[in-house]
Amino acid sequence: MPFEVIALAEQIGQLFAKLTPATKVFFGAATVIVVSLFIVMIALWKPVGMSPLYTQLDPADAARIVDELKSSRVEYRLADNGTTVLVPGNQVPEVRVQMAGKGLPTAGVVGFEKFTRLNALNNSHRNCICARSFMFQFL
Repeated sequence: MPFEVIALAEQIGQLFAKLTPATKVFFGAATVIVVSLFIVMIALWKPVGMSPLYTQLDPADAARIVDELKSSRVEYRLADNGTTVLVPGNQVPEVRVQMAGKGLPTAGVVGFEKFTRLNALNNSHRNCICARSFMFQFL
């Protein structure tokens, strides 16, 4: 193996010796540009942090959500013994909308979708809210 590497290096050296000065400058400039672009890409690359999609989930809900994330090919991680689902921070709103469209989660700590369920407010509170919204239509 080392002999093959030495032979390859000699062949590259012979090929480089045959090149014209303009071609050598071109290859040198191309190498500098490629290496510079690679360094800039590494410097500007920032990994996206994982943010909680849902917390304090029921194990059944967590399993259904993980299945949906797998089928959607969304990167995810489980935390807090499987009761918290983390996804990339820039995808949280979109994934929450997708999950809400599928009726997930059915329990646990969720966002404002709790208030859309009829049992979230008792009748007197619901009637008060409806009356106020009716009154504000005419103001």
